[in-house]
Order: sequence, then C-alpha cells, then structure tokens
Amino acid sequence: MTLVVDGGGTGGCKITPQTQTTFTDGLLKSESGYVRLGEPGIDYATETQITTLQTQISNRIQTTGNSTNNAVVRWNGTGGDSLNDSGIIVSDTNEISGYTAFFKPVLESTYTLLASDTGKILYFMHDDGCVVTCPNGLGIQCSWCATVVAGTVGAVTFEAGSGAGVRSYLSQFSLAGRNAAATLFTVSPGQYLLAGNLG
Repeated sequence: MTLVVDGGGTGGCKITPQTQTTFTDGLLKSESGYVRLGEPGIDYATETQITTLQTQISNRIQTTGNSTNNAVVRWNGTGGDSLNDSGIIVSDTNEISGYTAFFKPVLESTYTLLASDTGKILYFMHDDGCVVTCPNGLGIQCSWCATVVAGTVGAVTFEAGSGAGVRSYLSQFSLAGRNAAATLFTVSPGQYLLAGNLG
C-alpha cells in the first residue's frame, strides 16, 4: 500500500491510501516505505509520520456536534480548536439575519472616522456636540457605511477632510438634534453621502 498526498485545492490537503506504487505530480512511494513530497524544500515523511499528522489534524478541528442550516460558523477560543454556529444565518436567497450591530460611543468633541467604523452605530455623547471629519483615505473605500446618532443636545456636524467630499439633501450636514439619526456612507473612495434626520 502507498499513500497519495493530494493538495485538495487551495489551502486543502487530502491523504488517502492507494494500491499503486507510483503516482503523478512528483510524488513517489519508495521501496523503503517512504512517501516523497514533490514540493521544493520538503524532504521525506514516513507513513507513520503522515498517519500521525492526519490524526492530529482530525483531533485539532472539532465541531459542536450539532449545526444550524445556513449558519455562519466561527472559531471558538483563542486556540481556534473548535467550530461553533455564530447565530448569523445566510439564507438560500442570501438574506442575512441574526447579526448584532456594534455600538460605539464617541465621547470626543472632534472625531475623525476610521475604516474600522464601517458597519457600526456611532453614538455621539459630548455635551457640546461633535465635529466629525470624513477623511479621504485611511482605508475608507467605496461602500463604507455607518449609522450616526446624536446622543446629546450639542450639534453633531459632518465635514469633509482634505481631498474628500460630503453630500446631503438640501446641503444639510448636521443631525437635527438629540436622538436624531442618519446613515453615512461612501459612494466612491473619499466621497460621502449623509441621509437621515438632518437640520
């Protein structure tokens, strides 16, 4: 018996027993019981070593034992030893449900948007309001999007950074008042559209 090591596609590895003594892609079972890997820089591995590796891989990845149809899975724990349902469902028609938006309080009176703010609810809480700069660059590309909310009576105003642009209906760039909300998103890199409760 010999072992065939197959790349199994991008990022994959499949090890299966075969009856032939030679096989393609530069892999060869020698008379001494060794399997040679045809990749540059990789030497020889015994069948026992490969079997041990196969067992280690199998033991490393564990599942919860149950799964939810169409659920997105995630690694559990810092060691990434097991897979769990995330609670987020992507239906057969690509509808997404079960996710929770990230709520980010903003306490400063001035704030520059970050690429990592995309998908978040930005809740502005400074008593005097906040001047929010919409930058050109910093990783913010087309389809960046956030919900912005005024959590204070102070004015929350949006302005374009150098090389950027902000547009809105009737050219209004401040949230209308406390508890007012709007959606801010990019229509192209560095070009923003603000839509919602403005005044």
